Amino acid sequence: MLSLAAACATDKEIADELCISIHTVKSHMRNILSKLQLGRRHEAALFAVREGLIPPPDGDSLKIN
Repeated sequence: MLSLAAACATDKEIADELCISIHTVKSHMRNILSKLQLGRRHEAALFAVREGLIPPPDGDSLKIN
């Protein structure tokens, strides 16, 4: 889910790709943000790339500090 979010996929695109409902995507994203104590999905994507949990998306559109 974070890989798709890092690639700027919408909730609908994530749901379609993972064959789950959009409500499930939103629920999982809320849980991820809560557990990581982050406020935005792009922050979670940056965290995942920085920690090596997911590879940087193609085009390297994320700035990692």
